[in-house]
Formats: sequence, structure tokens, C-alpha cells
Amino acid sequence: MNARIIASLFASALVLGACASDKVSTASDGSQTVTMKVTGMACQNCAKEIEHHLAEVPGVKSAKVDFDRQMATVAYKPGAAADRAALKAAVEDWRKDHFGAETDANCLNPEKREEMKKQGN
Repeated sequence: MNARIIASLFASALVLGACASDKVSTASDGSQTVTMKVTGMACQNCAKEIEHHLAEVPGVKSAKVDFDRQMATVAYKPGAAADRAALKAAVEDWRKDHFGAETDANCLNPEKREEMKKQGN
């Protein structure tokens, strides 16, 4: 099996494995907030890029990624496209973009990125 397929399968397992640790709360207006584990970030810019990917999911009201805690907090309207599966798919899209590219000029820690890429994160 080639390394790219293995890395993709590993990343998918990380995304799906995080489901059990997701924390969901509902506000009085019916909107929901999910806090979920996000792995594979090499620097603060990774967190900003993931926030951008999450914010583009239809129905997302706000997205914040904490690099230090490796957690994302996303507020969204229930019933919209922004369900937990769509949010996890947005993170996976970022992973494909970030680790699929040979280099990432926005990465503040290219050495860590390369190390994580070799490990399949």
C-alpha cells in the first residue's frame, strides 16, 4: 500500500475516532456548539487554516481552534449542513491540502510538519 493511502486512512481513523470525545451543547436559541479534538497541527497557522475551513461549512456561526489544546469549538445551526460529519469532513479537507502538498509556505514549523507527514498525521 502506498504511503499516501496509509496516511489518508490513518487521518480518517483519527477524525472518526474523535467522535466519542466530542462535547455538544445546545443554546436557548436552538443553535448547537460542538467541541472536538483536532490533531495534525504543526503550528498556529494550521489552527487558523482549520478555522477557515470550518467557517466555510454552511450553517456555521463561528469556529475557533485552540492549537495548544488541539481542540476546535464550532457553533452552528442545527438542521443546516453544519452537522458533526460535515465539520469533520472540513478538517479532513484541510489535512489533505496541508499534507498532500509538497511544501506549505504558510507553515510556521515546516520541520514539525514534515515529521508529522512522515508519521501519517
